[in-house]
This record gives sequence, C-alpha cells and structure tokens, in this order.
Amino acid sequence: MSSSTAPTRRASSHLQKRAVKSQQQPAGSDSNTSTVAPTARKKQKAIKSNVGAAKASAGTNVSAAEAAKQKAVWAKVRGRRGQLKLVVEMPCDILLEIFQYLPPADLLCLAKASKSLRALLLDRSAAYALWKSAFDSLNPAPPPCPDDLSLPQYANLLFTRTCHYCSSVRWLSELPSSSME
Repeated sequence: MSSSTAPTRRASSHLQKRAVKSQQQPAGSDSNTSTVAPTARKKQKAIKSNVGAAKASAGTNVSAAEAAKQKAVWAKVRGRRGQLKLVVEMPCDILLEIFQYLPPADLLCLAKASKSLRALLLDRSAAYALWKSAFDSLNPAPPPCPDDLSLPQYANLLFTRTCHYCSSVRWLSELPSSSME
C-alpha cells in the first residue's frame, strides 16, 4: 500500500458525473449556463379568489392585507374541514341543550362530523339523557332498544343505509326477489 495516494470517497454515479462535468468546463464559464435542460416543474392549481378578496376589490371595509390573511388561513383547509371549529368551543351545557331537540339520526350525523363532537355525543355518562330524549320524541316510537346495544349503536342500526351484515350500501328493495323468499 502506498501512502501517497489519497483514499477515494464513495459517491453516487450522479455525483461522479457532476464532478466530471465540472472538471470539463472551462474555468471562466459560469455554472448556471450549462447546456443541461432544466427540470420541468409540476403545474400548480390556480387559486380561486375567495370572498375576502372579492370584498377587498369591491371597495368595502376589508383591506387587502386582511383579505390576504383570510385567504392564507382558509388555504390550509381542504374540503369542508374546519366548519365546525367554533361549535365545539361553546360550553357543553349549551350544546346539550341545543342537541336535545334533534332526532337520533341527526345526533348520529353530528357524532360522525368531528372528533370533539363524537366525544361529547358518545360519552356514556353525559349524553345518555340526550339520546334517551331523542328516542322518546320519535313519532312513531321505534321498538325498545335491545339490552346488548347502547342507544347510539341502536340509532346506527335504525338510521344508517349500510347493511350490518355485509357492509354494502344497497337497500333491501334492490336485492333480487329470489333472496327474499
């Protein structure tokens, strides 16, 4: 082994090609003026103008900075997320007072809307009276809840469109008549 040779560093083939190209370029040439074609960038979706920007262009009291701030906040939200953010910040006793007038199907939809509403509506101790009053207010009254189901589970059984045996979304009327016999 000779001590005069420097140990070679491992590098990827891409880095080795780059090093060879940089050695082949004349010293006075700029590295930015290479003949390699630039990589194509992905197309970005056009941003639709929101209500705040429309108000700013219409000359109302909303300034352009406020409109840009509103646009930046809502640009992070995809779909309809964030719509129930302020509802769950209300006190629980007020929410339970409002929810007592809803039927069980609507309570079930609210429980599926967000994690915080789910935690509130499916809490066994706090929401039992709410579910009980929702079932009592139904007209005509459904059969009594089986002992092995909670009231939210019973509402799911009664009011959802999915089959609890095969998880399909088809109604019984769509099944062939031979299977009904």
